[in-house]
Amino acid sequence: MKANSLSEAMGRLQRMIGQDYLMRATIVDAASVDVEVVPREEACEECIVPKEFMRDVADDCLSGTGYRVRDLVYPGERGRAVPSGLN
Repeated sequence: MKANSLSEAMGRLQRMIGQDYLMRATIVDAASVDVEVVPREEACEECIVPKEFMRDVADDCLSGTGYRVRDLVYPGERGRAVPSGLN
């Protein structure tokens, strides 16, 4: 049930963001997910919202699922890769 809720929440986030970027979520533990923002070929780099705003929107979409964003990875950021998950 929780995975369905996460899938639905990520679907809402994806619809809000549009098609330039793919939103991927990976479950970290019972209360948190890592979210990766992956640009598609036609992505408008100037069009992406500030990271703080994206985190707030993602957490808002996750409301009611029991999850919150632990790590948000934007295009071009260094650090550990977030494996593909629910999107």
